[in-house]
Amino acid sequence: MKKRRKRPRSVPLECSVAKNWLISGCILTISGAAFFPLALYEYSKASPAASWPTVTGVIEQSRVSTASSSSGTLGVSSSYHPDVVYRYVVNGQEHLGRNVHLGIGANTQSAAQATVRRYPVGQQVSVHYDPANPVQSVLDPTVQRRTFTAVFCTGTALGLGLFFLDIFRKVRRKELWG
Repeated sequence: MKKRRKRPRSVPLECSVAKNWLISGCILTISGAAFFPLALYEYSKASPAASWPTVTGVIEQSRVSTASSSSGTLGVSSSYHPDVVYRYVVNGQEHLGRNVHLGIGANTQSAAQATVRRYPVGQQVSVHYDPANPVQSVLDPTVQRRTFTAVFCTGTALGLGLFFLDIFRKVRRKELWG
């Protein structure tokens, strides 16, 4: 006697317990997949700078720059960043640099002011430069904590999203097939 395959029950997704797992999984997976590569790119851009050679440079300009944006419902918001310009010479060629650090930095007024205080005009500084492209330089070669945080958070969102989608698949299968 031939065994008949069971037909799945009809459980609409609107009534399903699995719906919340699907929604959460999709949101986390999409946001993690969108931003995780960007966070990894910022990390990969910042991490080799610690091993770059150094030369002495001089701070030419040091001030806080402000950027404002307006949103209809949120009002006007401002972000601040240190505008530090330094001059340095590599192989007899003079360069101007603007990178205090690489990666994802702070955009608060207090963080920008602290950076500007750390690099006053006229101060001699150690400039790390890329030997393959001396135009690329940075004053502080350490990877910023925000860069690590971005990699961790976006990777976690991606992982949780995929985990939630797997739970959805298992719960939905159990609902339909018993």
